[in-house]
Amino acid sequence: MKISKGAQVTVEYELWVNGEVIDSSRERGPLRYEQGKGQIIRGLEILLEGKEAGEELEADISPEDAYGIRDERGVQEIPRSALPDTLAPEVGMALAAKTKGGQVFQVTIIDVGPESVTLDFNHPLAGKILRFKIHILKVEPPFTI
Repeated sequence: MKISKGAQVTVEYELWVNGEVIDSSRERGPLRYEQGKGQIIRGLEILLEGKEAGEELEADISPEDAYGIRDERGVQEIPRSALPDTLAPEVGMALAAKTKGGQVFQVTIIDVGPESVTLDFNHPLAGKILRFKIHILKVEPPFTI
């Protein structure tokens, strides 16, 4: 069976950025997703469309089809007083932020000064070319009720 919209797909993968493995299914076990539901990045869905179980692929996914282009407007300086008193901010620390609508997302501290902290609201992989090594384990028909 070929991967198409609704197919239940199971893959093993390695994710490489700048020649270094930054994520792998080896630690968590195979990834299972439903094709066409946006459960994985767009570039992977495009790459996997039409493929079959047993195939092994290696491909680069552009930022536009992954986590987007880095936007420098996403870097903002805030007063340290805006952070919880119990937090000792450090460069590289990831924090959870919430929109007015209640959506939670990750921000990263990129600079700490005596009176302010600089946050990066971009996804950590924004602007990066992602190299995936994928082994398709199973392709199953869509769930039906």
